[in-house]
Amino acid sequence: MTLDKEGERKIIQGSIDAFAKVAGVTPRGYLSPGVRPTPNTIDLISDMGFTWSSDCIDEDVPYSVGPSDKPIVNDAE
Repeated sequence: MTLDKEGERKIIQGSIDAFAKVAGVTPRGYLSPGVRPTPNTIDLISDMGFTWSSDCIDEDVPYSVGPSDKPIVNDAE
């Protein structure tokens, strides 16, 4: 199933809401289901306050991606 940007945003928001309800915390890191980010994922999670992602497994050393005002650190571990 392929989602548009708003559909992906709703799913991510649902995950944030579930963490808040069950654990009382807001997640700061993100891993896409099946480790399959879309072209929209980095922008969405950056806008939603995440600070890191484990979606990219192309490097052993963490690196920054996304908008310069809200960067996301990609960490493969």
